[in-house]
Amino acid sequence: MSDEALSLNPSNTKAVYRRGLAYGELGLYKKAIEDLRRVLNAAPGDADVKLKLQTYEREFQKTLFNKAIKKDEFKLSPESIEKIQVDDGYQGPRIKDGKVDIAFVNELIQWFKQEKRLHQRYAYELMLLAKNLFAKEPNLVRVDIQDTQMMTICGDIHGQFFDLVKIFEMNGLPSDQHIYVPCLHLL
Repeated sequence: MSDEALSLNPSNTKAVYRRGLAYGELGLYKKAIEDLRRVLNAAPGDADVKLKLQTYEREFQKTLFNKAIKKDEFKLSPESIEKIQVDDGYQGPRIKDGKVDIAFVNELIQWFKQEKRLHQRYAYELMLLAKNLFAKEPNLVRVDIQDTQMMTICGDIHGQFFDLVKIFEMNGLPSDQHIYVPCLHLL
């Protein structure tokens, strides 16, 4: 009914509000949020709209969290990763020839800044590359710094992507000439 009313009058905020509520009750939180934000732009002081919007935003975050922690049985191997198809619509960063280079890292940072997700195939591929790299390295490594090199000691950022990006913006990206040493909390 709301869609019909909106086809006759696209600026009918009551219809947008009712459609947003319907979307929310159906669990279509992303659509509900879009509609309620539209209504809130038209009526910024409406407490009921603000409350419903906050409720649906919380529910949407819960669904994203639950999706993120969902356990899939997946063997982290090159053969398993190769089976994952990347659809033509994916426009994000891609790992080429099993190697991560600075161009990929810069593209990935920009992609994440736009709050977009890395395709599952490339996320698994990154994990496999990291696993293989960590398996070759000892637990404790002595680092000797040359006069031409720089070292940044970085505290635990608790997985906060934008904190990491800010550190890189302030100090530069890691390289052979700029070594980062993570300082992790052990207790």
